[in-house]
Amino acid sequence: MKFFTQIIFFSFFLSFIILSCNTDNQTNPPPSDSGWFIQYSGVTNNLKSVQFVNSSVGFIIGNSFPLDSGKFLKTSDGGLNWIMKKVGNNNNNLGGIFFFNSTLGFVCGNQGSVYKTNNGGESWQAINTFSSNVLTSIRFRDFSTGFITGHGGTILKTTNGGNNWQISTVPSNSDLYSLSFSTSIEIFASGSGGAILYSNDNGSFWTVRSAGTSSNLSSIFFVNDSTGYASGSNGTIIKTTNNGSNWAVLNSGTTNWLNSIFFISEMTGIAAGDFGTIIRTSNGGSDWESVFSPTGSFLRYIFFADNYNGWAVGETGTIIHTDEGIY
Repeated sequence: MKFFTQIIFFSFFLSFIILSCNTDNQTNPPPSDSGWFIQYSGVTNNLKSVQFVNSSVGFIIGNSFPLDSGKFLKTSDGGLNWIMKKVGNNNNNLGGIFFFNSTLGFVCGNQGSVYKTNNGGESWQAINTFSSNVLTSIRFRDFSTGFITGHGGTILKTTNGGNNWQISTVPSNSDLYSLSFSTSIEIFASGSGGAILYSNDNGSFWTVRSAGTSSNLSSIFFVNDSTGYASGSNGTIIKTTNNGSNWAVLNSGTTNWLNSIFFISEMTGIAAGDFGTIIRTSNGGSDWESVFSPTGSFLRYIFFADNYNGWAVGETGTIIHTDEGIY
Protein backbone atom coordinates (compact mmCIF):
# COMPACT_ATOMS: atom_id res chain seq x y z
CA MET A 1 0.00 0.00 0.00
CA LYS A 2 2.81 2.38 0.88
CA PHE A 3 4.55 1.64 -2.45
CA PHE A 4 1.27 2.22 -4.34
CA THR A 5 0.77 5.56 -2.57
CA GLN A 6 4.30 6.65 -3.51
CA ILE A 7 3.64 5.83 -7.17
CA ILE A 8 0.45 7.92 -7.18
CA PHE A 9 2.25 10.83 -5.50
CA PHE A 10 5.14 10.64 -7.96
CA SER A 11 2.77 10.54 -10.97
CA PHE A 12 0.89 13.59 -9.66
CA PHE A 13 4.14 15.47 -9.08
CA LEU A 14 5.45 14.62 -12.57
CA SER A 15 2.17 15.74 -14.18
CA PHE A 16 2.37 19.04 -12.29
CA ILE A 17 5.89 19.68 -13.59
CA ILE A 18 4.88 18.87 -17.19
CA LEU A 19 1.84 21.15 -17.03
CA SER A 20 3.92 23.94 -15.56
CA CYS A 21 6.48 23.62 -18.36
CA ASN A 22 3.77 23.62 -21.02
CA THR A 23 2.24 26.73 -19.51
CA ASP A 24 5.62 28.47 -19.54
CA ASN A 25 6.08 27.66 -23.22
CA GLN A 26 2.76 29.14 -24.24
CA THR A 27 2.62 32.64 -25.70
CA ASN A 28 1.82 35.02 -22.88
CA PRO A 29 -0.91 37.61 -23.47
CA PRO A 30 0.31 41.18 -23.89
CA PRO A 31 0.52 43.33 -20.78
CA SER A 32 -2.72 45.10 -20.01
CA ASP A 33 -1.11 48.50 -20.60
CA SER A 34 0.42 47.63 -23.98
CA GLY A 35 -2.42 48.83 -26.18
CA TRP A 36 -0.77 47.82 -29.47
CA PHE A 37 -2.30 45.20 -31.76
CA ILE A 38 -1.78 43.99 -35.33
CA GLN A 39 -3.93 45.15 -38.22
CA TYR A 40 -4.10 43.01 -41.36
CA SER A 41 -2.58 44.77 -44.38
CA GLY A 42 -3.08 42.09 -47.03
CA VAL A 43 0.38 42.71 -48.52
CA THR A 44 3.98 41.62 -47.98
CA ASN A 45 5.56 44.93 -48.98
CA ASN A 46 8.22 46.51 -46.82
CA LEU A 47 6.05 49.40 -45.63
CA LYS A 48 8.05 52.61 -45.27
CA SER A 49 5.75 55.40 -44.10
CA VAL A 50 2.26 56.05 -42.76
CA GLN A 51 0.10 59.14 -42.32
CA PHE A 52 -3.45 59.64 -41.09
CA VAL A 53 -5.36 62.86 -41.73
CA ASN A 54 -7.82 61.94 -38.97
CA SER A 55 -8.56 58.88 -36.85
CA SER A 56 -10.31 57.15 -39.77
CA VAL A 57 -8.57 58.05 -43.03
CA GLY A 58 -4.96 57.01 -43.48
CA PHE A 59 -2.38 56.12 -46.11
CA ILE A 60 0.69 53.87 -46.23
CA ILE A 61 3.42 53.49 -48.87
CA GLY A 62 6.23 50.99 -49.34
CA ASN A 63 8.46 48.93 -51.59
CA SER A 64 7.41 46.92 -54.62
CA PHE A 65 7.23 43.14 -54.69
CA PRO A 66 6.20 40.89 -57.61
CA LEU A 67 3.03 39.70 -55.89
CA ASP A 68 1.83 43.02 -54.49
CA SER A 69 3.24 45.87 -56.50
CA GLY A 70 0.53 48.30 -55.46
CA LYS A 71 2.75 49.75 -52.72
CA PHE A 72 0.05 52.26 -51.69
CA LEU A 73 -2.57 51.39 -49.08
CA LYS A 74 -5.60 53.40 -48.02
CA THR A 75 -8.11 53.00 -45.20
CA SER A 76 -11.29 54.86 -44.40
CA ASP A 77 -12.16 52.98 -41.21
CA GLY A 78 -9.16 53.43 -38.98
CA GLY A 79 -7.23 50.51 -40.45
CA LEU A 80 -9.83 47.78 -40.11
CA ASN A 81 -9.69 47.42 -43.90
CA TRP A 82 -6.95 48.48 -46.31
CA ILE A 83 -7.34 48.95 -50.06
CA MET A 84 -4.24 48.49 -52.22
CA LYS A 85 -3.63 50.88 -55.10
CA LYS A 86 -0.91 51.11 -57.72
CA VAL A 87 1.40 54.10 -58.03
CA GLY A 88 3.67 54.36 -61.08
CA ASN A 89 5.47 51.32 -62.47
CA ASN A 90 5.86 48.00 -60.67
CA ASN A 91 9.56 48.57 -59.92
CA ASN A 92 9.09 51.92 -58.22
CA ASN A 93 9.75 51.82 -54.47
CA LEU A 94 8.18 54.60 -52.40
CA GLY A 95 9.68 56.09 -49.24
CA GLY A 96 7.89 59.34 -48.38
CA ILE A 97 4.28 60.42 -48.09
CA PHE A 98 2.40 63.62 -47.30
CA PHE A 99 -1.36 64.24 -47.45
CA PHE A 100 -2.99 67.61 -46.81
CA ASN A 101 -6.40 65.99 -46.41
CA SER A 102 -8.28 62.89 -47.53
CA THR A 103 -7.92 63.74 -51.22
CA LEU A 104 -4.78 65.82 -51.93
CA GLY A 105 -1.44 64.15 -51.37
CA PHE A 106 2.06 63.35 -52.60
CA VAL A 107 4.43 60.37 -52.49
CA CYS A 108 8.09 60.10 -53.43
CA GLY A 109 10.54 57.28 -54.03
CA ASN A 110 13.45 55.92 -56.01
CA GLN A 111 14.75 57.35 -59.31
CA GLY A 112 13.67 60.82 -58.24
CA SER A 113 10.00 59.91 -58.54
CA VAL A 114 7.22 62.13 -57.18
CA TYR A 115 3.51 61.51 -57.68
CA LYS A 116 0.51 63.68 -56.89
CA THR A 117 -3.12 62.68 -56.31
CA ASN A 118 -6.24 64.83 -56.13
CA ASN A 119 -8.65 61.98 -55.40
CA GLY A 120 -7.24 60.15 -52.40
CA GLY A 121 -4.96 57.87 -54.38
CA GLU A 122 -7.43 56.60 -56.96
CA SER A 123 -5.16 58.02 -59.68
CA TRP A 124 -1.72 59.60 -59.71
CA GLN A 125 0.13 62.19 -61.77
CA ALA A 126 3.89 61.77 -62.21
CA ILE A 127 5.89 64.97 -61.61
CA ASN A 128 9.37 65.51 -63.02
CA THR A 129 11.88 66.50 -60.32
CA PHE A 130 14.99 66.42 -62.55
CA SER A 131 16.57 64.19 -59.91
CA SER A 132 17.49 60.52 -60.26
CA ASN A 133 18.32 59.94 -56.59
CA VAL A 134 16.33 57.93 -54.07
CA LEU A 135 13.84 60.29 -52.38
CA THR A 136 13.04 59.45 -48.77
CA SER A 137 10.64 61.95 -47.19
CA ILE A 138 8.33 64.79 -48.15
CA ARG A 139 6.80 67.57 -46.06
CA PHE A 140 4.78 70.69 -46.89
CA ARG A 141 4.79 73.83 -44.79
CA ASP A 142 1.59 75.03 -46.44
CA PHE A 143 -0.29 74.43 -49.68
CA SER A 144 2.47 76.17 -51.67
CA THR A 145 5.83 75.38 -50.06
CA GLY A 146 7.18 71.88 -49.61
CA PHE A 147 10.47 69.98 -49.33
CA ILE A 148 11.81 66.53 -50.17
CA THR A 149 14.92 64.79 -48.83
CA GLY A 150 16.92 62.10 -50.58
CA HIS A 151 20.19 60.26 -50.96
CA GLY A 152 23.43 62.03 -51.84
CA GLY A 153 22.53 65.24 -50.01
CA THR A 154 19.36 65.75 -52.04
CA ILE A 155 16.90 68.44 -50.96
CA LEU A 156 14.15 69.54 -53.33
CA LYS A 157 11.86 72.53 -52.87
CA THR A 158 8.56 73.60 -54.38
CA THR A 159 6.84 76.97 -54.09
CA ASN A 160 3.83 76.21 -56.29
CA GLY A 161 2.13 73.33 -54.54
CA GLY A 162 4.35 70.57 -55.83
CA ASN A 163 3.84 71.16 -59.54
CA ASN A 164 7.52 72.03 -59.97
CA TRP A 165 10.56 71.16 -57.86
CA GLN A 166 14.01 72.76 -57.71
CA ILE A 167 17.19 71.04 -56.52
CA SER A 168 18.71 72.93 -53.57
CA THR A 169 22.43 73.46 -53.08
CA VAL A 170 23.41 71.55 -49.93
CA PRO A 171 26.86 71.45 -48.20
CA SER A 172 26.70 67.68 -47.72
CA ASN A 173 26.54 64.47 -49.73
CA SER A 174 25.09 62.43 -46.87
CA ASP A 175 21.97 60.41 -47.50
CA LEU A 176 19.11 62.42 -45.98
CA TYR A 177 16.16 60.54 -44.53
CA SER A 178 13.87 62.97 -42.70
CA LEU A 179 12.99 66.64 -42.22
CA SER A 180 11.10 68.75 -39.70
CA PHE A 181 10.01 72.38 -39.37
CA SER A 182 10.94 74.16 -36.15
CA THR A 183 9.60 77.64 -36.94
CA SER A 184 7.80 79.33 -39.82
CA ILE A 185 11.08 79.71 -41.74
CA GLU A 186 13.45 77.22 -40.10
CA ILE A 187 13.94 73.61 -41.25
CA PHE A 188 16.08 70.66 -40.18
CA ALA A 189 17.03 67.53 -42.10
CA SER A 190 18.79 64.45 -40.73
CA GLY A 191 20.71 61.65 -42.37
CA SER A 192 23.61 59.23 -42.52
CA GLY A 193 26.71 59.60 -40.37
CA GLY A 194 24.97 61.91 -37.91
CA ALA A 195 24.18 64.52 -40.56
CA ILE A 196 22.06 67.46 -39.44
CA LEU A 197 21.32 70.20 -41.98
CA TYR A 198 19.71 73.51 -41.06
CA SER A 199 18.06 76.37 -42.92
CA ASN A 200 16.81 79.60 -41.38
CA ASP A 201 15.46 81.13 -44.58
CA ASN A 202 12.85 78.59 -45.64
CA GLY A 203 15.26 76.35 -47.51
CA SER A 204 17.13 78.81 -49.69
CA PHE A 205 20.44 78.33 -47.87
CA TRP A 206 21.59 75.31 -45.82
CA THR A 207 24.35 74.82 -43.24
CA VAL A 208 25.67 71.81 -41.36
CA ARG A 209 25.01 71.43 -37.62
CA SER A 210 27.00 69.13 -35.33
CA ALA A 211 24.80 66.32 -33.97
CA GLY A 212 27.33 65.02 -31.44
CA THR A 213 27.01 61.53 -32.92
CA SER A 214 28.13 59.61 -36.00
CA SER A 215 25.10 57.32 -35.93
CA ASN A 216 22.75 57.38 -38.90
CA LEU A 217 19.78 59.58 -38.03
CA SER A 218 16.66 58.17 -39.68
CA SER A 219 14.10 60.52 -38.16
CA ILE A 220 13.94 64.07 -36.85
CA PHE A 221 11.05 65.75 -35.03
CA PHE A 222 10.73 69.24 -33.53
CA VAL A 223 8.09 69.86 -30.87
CA ASN A 224 8.49 73.67 -30.79
CA ASP A 225 10.82 76.39 -32.06
CA SER A 226 13.72 75.30 -29.84
CA THR A 227 13.29 71.65 -28.85
CA GLY A 228 13.77 68.76 -31.21
CA TYR A 229 14.74 65.09 -31.30
CA ALA A 230 16.37 62.74 -33.78
CA SER A 231 16.68 58.96 -33.69
CA GLY A 232 18.63 56.35 -35.58
CA SER A 233 21.10 53.48 -35.56
CA ASN A 234 22.50 51.87 -32.40
CA GLY A 235 19.45 53.01 -30.42
CA THR A 236 20.55 56.62 -30.79
CA ILE A 237 18.29 59.45 -29.66
CA ILE A 238 19.59 63.01 -29.53
CA LYS A 239 17.87 66.15 -28.27
CA THR A 240 18.32 69.88 -28.68
CA THR A 241 16.78 72.63 -26.56
CA ASN A 242 18.41 75.57 -28.37
CA ASN A 243 17.14 75.14 -31.91
CA GLY A 244 19.83 72.73 -33.03
CA SER A 245 22.89 74.68 -31.92
CA ASN A 246 23.78 71.83 -29.58
CA TRP A 247 22.56 68.24 -29.30
CA ALA A 248 22.75 65.88 -26.33
CA VAL A 249 22.76 62.09 -26.63
CA LEU A 250 19.97 60.51 -24.56
CA ASN A 251 19.87 57.04 -23.01
CA SER A 252 17.22 55.17 -24.99
CA GLY A 253 17.75 51.86 -23.22
CA THR A 254 18.15 49.95 -26.49
CA THR A 255 20.80 49.34 -29.15
CA ASN A 256 18.24 48.52 -31.84
CA TRP A 257 17.94 50.90 -34.75
CA LEU A 258 15.21 53.45 -34.00
CA ASN A 259 13.87 54.26 -37.44
CA SER A 260 11.17 56.73 -36.41
CA ILE A 261 10.39 59.14 -33.58
CA PHE A 262 7.15 61.03 -32.90
CA PHE A 263 5.92 63.38 -30.14
CA ILE A 264 2.30 64.24 -29.37
CA SER A 265 3.35 66.95 -26.89
CA GLU A 266 6.53 68.63 -25.72
CA MET A 267 7.05 65.93 -23.08
CA THR A 268 5.35 62.81 -24.45
CA GLY A 269 6.93 60.90 -27.30
CA ILE A 270 7.51 57.48 -28.80
CA ALA A 271 10.07 55.80 -31.04
CA ALA A 272 9.92 52.60 -33.09
CA GLY A 273 12.55 50.47 -34.77
CA ASP A 274 14.10 47.12 -35.55
CA PHE A 275 12.80 43.85 -34.08
CA GLY A 276 9.47 45.52 -33.28
CA THR A 277 11.09 47.87 -30.78
CA ILE A 278 8.81 50.50 -29.25
CA ILE A 279 9.97 52.86 -26.51
CA ARG A 280 8.24 55.87 -24.96
CA THR A 281 8.91 58.88 -22.75
CA SER A 282 6.71 61.13 -20.63
CA ASN A 283 9.41 63.54 -19.48
CA GLY A 284 10.93 64.93 -22.63
CA GLY A 285 13.35 62.08 -23.22
CA SER A 286 15.02 62.05 -19.81
CA ASP A 287 13.75 58.48 -19.38
CA TRP A 288 12.59 55.91 -21.91
CA GLU A 289 10.71 52.71 -21.20
CA SER A 290 10.10 49.69 -23.41
CA VAL A 291 6.57 49.00 -24.62
CA PHE A 292 5.25 45.53 -25.44
CA SER A 293 5.14 45.11 -29.22
CA PRO A 294 2.93 42.51 -30.93
CA THR A 295 5.49 42.04 -33.72
CA GLY A 296 9.16 41.26 -34.17
CA SER A 297 9.25 42.87 -37.62
CA PHE A 298 11.42 45.89 -38.24
CA LEU A 299 9.21 48.97 -37.78
CA ARG A 300 10.04 51.76 -40.22
CA TYR A 301 7.68 54.57 -39.25
CA ILE A 302 5.34 55.60 -36.43
CA PHE A 303 2.60 58.23 -36.56
CA PHE A 304 -0.16 59.47 -34.27
CA ALA A 305 -3.29 61.07 -35.72
CA ASP A 306 -4.28 62.46 -32.31
CA ASN A 307 -3.51 61.85 -28.64
CA TYR A 308 -4.90 58.32 -28.77
CA ASN A 309 -4.70 56.81 -32.24
CA GLY A 310 -1.30 55.72 -33.47
CA TRP A 311 0.06 53.42 -36.14
CA ALA A 312 3.46 51.88 -36.88
CA VAL A 313 4.38 50.12 -40.12
CA GLY A 314 7.27 47.96 -41.23
CA GLU A 315 8.63 45.05 -43.19
CA THR A 316 6.54 42.14 -44.56
CA GLY A 317 3.39 44.26 -44.61
CA THR A 318 3.36 44.86 -40.86
CA ILE A 319 0.82 47.34 -39.45
CA ILE A 320 0.24 47.77 -35.73
CA HIS A 321 -2.21 50.15 -34.09
CA THR A 322 -3.14 51.58 -30.71
CA ASP A 323 -6.19 53.59 -29.71
CA GLU A 324 -4.98 54.09 -26.14
CA GLY A 325 -2.33 56.74 -26.73
CA ILE A 326 1.36 56.64 -25.97
CA TYR A 327 0.62 56.07 -22.25
